[in-house]
Amino acid sequence: MGRKIFHTKRREPHSLNRQFIALPFRSKIALFFFVSLASCVLHSCTGSEETKEYGPGTFSLTGTMQHTGVEHGCWQFIAADGESYELMGDNLNSLFHDKLHAELVVREIPDMMSTCMTGKVVEVLHIIHTSQ
Repeated sequence: MGRKIFHTKRREPHSLNRQFIALPFRSKIALFFFVSLASCVLHSCTGSEETKEYGPGTFSLTGTMQHTGVEHGCWQFIAADGESYELMGDNLNSLFHDKLHAELVVREIPDMMSTCMTGKVVEVLHIIHTSQ
């Protein structure tokens, strides 16, 4: 009795994947920029109710203040997701306490350099809540 040999059919990639691969390079670049622009617009337009009154590009952060030994002592804000921020703005003295928990409304300051460089630089627009 002869052996039966089973050949498995090679799986074709998903048709959408094949269509994307077949796109010319310039079309891929245009698609990338369109998707990036759409995500930026959606991100800035979908702020929480608390941040909408402060304008586009604002968002709220929840986290903890931490004092570091960088440059003779710098402050950084560690958000709940682990991201580090350096706070700028007026009247921030009430935030400069180690392990202080806070909820803030902020706006990122793009292309801003600082002495400490402990995270993204943000401008504090409003302090919602603090607790030790």
